[in-house]
Amino acid sequence: NPASYDAFHAKFPNKPVFGSETASAFMVRGEWEEDRENRHIIPNYDETCAPWGNTIHDTWESVDTRPFNFGSFVWTGFDYRGEPTPFTWPSVATFFGTYDSCGFEKDGCFLYKAYWHEEPVLHLLPHWNLGLEKGTPVRVMAFTNCDEVELFLNGRSLGRKACGKYRPVDFTVPYEEGRLSAVGYRDGAEVVRDAEET
Repeated sequence: NPASYDAFHAKFPNKPVFGSETASAFMVRGEWEEDRENRHIIPNYDETCAPWGNTIHDTWESVDTRPFNFGSFVWTGFDYRGEPTPFTWPSVATFFGTYDSCGFEKDGCFLYKAYWHEEPVLHLLPHWNLGLEKGTPVRVMAFTNCDEVELFLNGRSLGRKACGKYRPVDFTVPYEEGRLSAVGYRDGAEVVRDAEET
């Protein structure tokens, strides 16, 4: 309940605060298109959460911008059977795990890593085996802790964008099979790369 952090701190300024069950961000591993009606699919862009929860980036910003808040425990580490929010049957498991029920990392893992590690992190999503018609617009997002990200498709630069501390940077890319890659920069110097290939 990050909305109550400041009011609690004002009332009890000498008590530290932490989030005991934070986030509840919905994601389905490997997915980039939403299909709530037929397949119960939620993409990995960190934009959807439980009604009582927050996205990963909103959760971390609410902690990191308050010196009196010493951290958060993410709900949940893994998807589990039961509570298939926001769906009902035939879904039988949660969607807010950081890892899926088999222990494979969802893209959100890399967003946490970008927030919690000093070493350069750059993770592109979605995967690039989309099987789309050439030229179909695809939203590409970079989870990073770099200052800037430059995106390339088959060796051609698609532009360089500044990155905010809490909000992932995104591009719209006309789909083309091959190699989607990115370079992360800090203080103008290349520090990390990532790529997805068809």
